[in-house]
Amino acid sequence: DYDVYARICMLYGTVSFLHAVTYYAVGTAIVELRGFWVMWTLPLVFMAAQALILRLDILQPERSHKLPNCEFLGHLAPYFVCAACTLEYRYYYSQAQVAVTWGLVYAAFFGHFMFALRLLDLAWPSSDPLGDMPEEPGK
Repeated sequence: DYDVYARICMLYGTVSFLHAVTYYAVGTAIVELRGFWVMWTLPLVFMAAQALILRLDILQPERSHKLPNCEFLGHLAPYFVCAACTLEYRYYYSQAQVAVTWGLVYAAFFGHFMFALRLLDLAWPSSDPLGDMPEEPGK
């Protein structure tokens, strides 16, 4: 059991690190560089790596889950942030544009919330209808 939980914790740490690096890169690109193309293309690299790590490490298509494919909302969350940052860089003030920007921010929050629920769904122990295997010492 220890190796399974250690692997899941390492995976969650890596996934969180990739999200953090993505947001750092987006913030640096828009605030310091004013590079919109850089801001929109950097999440593709990190979120593709995150999706591949999840796909190769723990996603099992044959198991039934309560929230299938909700991890993609977490992969899309940085793009909601990029859209919000793009709308915030404007010359004139518009109340409607501020409302749309906050809507995109809440969409990013929702994406991360669903991503966290999906990771909980993946980590939830599965129950076998026949019961667990009997404990046998030495095996």
